[in-house]
Amino acid sequence: HGARVTALKYRETGYDASPDGTFHCSDPFYNRFWEKGLRTIYVNARDTFFDCPDRERAQWWGDIVTILGESFYTYSTSLHALIRKGIHELMDWQRPDGIIHSPIPGNYDAELPCQMLAAVGRYGFWTYYMNTGDIETVRYVYPKVKKYLDTYPVAEDGTIAWHQGKWNWGDWGDNRDQRMLQNLWYCLALQGAAGMAKALYLEDEAAAFRAQLESLREALRRVAWTGTCYRHPEYKGETDDRVNALAVLSGVATKDQYDFIFDVLKHEEHSSPYMEKYVMEALFVLGHGDYALERERSRYDFMVNHPDRGRGRRLALRQHQPRLERRAAGGLPDPDARPEAPGAWLEAFLRPSGSRCLRPVQHLLPDGRRHRGGVRGPRERHPHGHRARGL
Repeated sequence: HGARVTALKYRETGYDASPDGTFHCSDPFYNRFWEKGLRTIYVNARDTFFDCPDRERAQWWGDIVTILGESFYTYSTSLHALIRKGIHELMDWQRPDGIIHSPIPGNYDAELPCQMLAAVGRYGFWTYYMNTGDIETVRYVYPKVKKYLDTYPVAEDGTIAWHQGKWNWGDWGDNRDQRMLQNLWYCLALQGAAGMAKALYLEDEAAAFRAQLESLREALRRVAWTGTCYRHPEYKGETDDRVNALAVLSGVATKDQYDFIFDVLKHEEHSSPYMEKYVMEALFVLGHGDYALERERSRYDFMVNHPDRGRGRRLALRQHQPRLERRAAGGLPDPDARPEAPGAWLEAFLRPSGSRCLRPVQHLLPDGRRHRGGVRGPRERHPHGHRARGL
């Protein structure tokens, strides 16, 4: 009498989204990098986006900014609703004093200034708008973004004074030039705020943000450029590759400084998976896409070629791996579980002849016209000025 088990199966559940973009090239390494990145996005999307599928599943906005930018190249437009929900939740939990914090929803109220600036800035809210044209969300969050940016005072030297968050996290790893990281993320936040103001036809406010941005850029060039790299005068560690990458992306670095910064990015490897994406993008802006691919292959080789690690788990860089393995071996939760690598960004940076995106990205211009930006062919120019190349 009793039951006899004939089969044991499971049905995967997840957010109602499907892959809507493809990438393929002649190099198996980058094809596998893309596949693992694609899977990582999906398993970190349910009722909210979150930082890992098997631990706290919390909506940390540093991670969300990474997923947000990747999603427009990878998944169906149904994923846009989850991004919009996250944006509203972040800003609806804003405190009366203007401070925002994550992860939310939740009971953790620590502000991480760099993550919050990333969220409200060019790579966060502005990227969402440029790929959806959702002007109503911009209209809703813009006053709240202004209120948050007002919590950052200007120092006597023209840079942003130190903003003391509850957790002043700039990245995993060592040699973090925190003062510069905060200033450069603020530059990118000003770019996003200026764009939102212009999209809302608030021309005076947009002009004020642009003027503030240019003033801050000039102050950082004066205070932090050493002649060979960017570093804050009070910083004593090794030169931070994250800082020099963000200096390029934020427009602080001038073209006559590019060769020096390229040399920094060839010799300094301090960034974690979270910040390595920005180093990769900066290398493309510098005109060294070939080296960007070389660096990424070197730094992500362990994860990409590991038979088990990486499908929905954080891409572990070489110098972090011994620490991660020690923690896992000691019985603690394996921290290698975050969507912090640029595998799915390959579509953004590369346009080899074998790649295609099934859904063109649409940009809504400030005057209301819609610009369709489909996939570029291998001979067309990338927005950063370099030509896309096949592998």
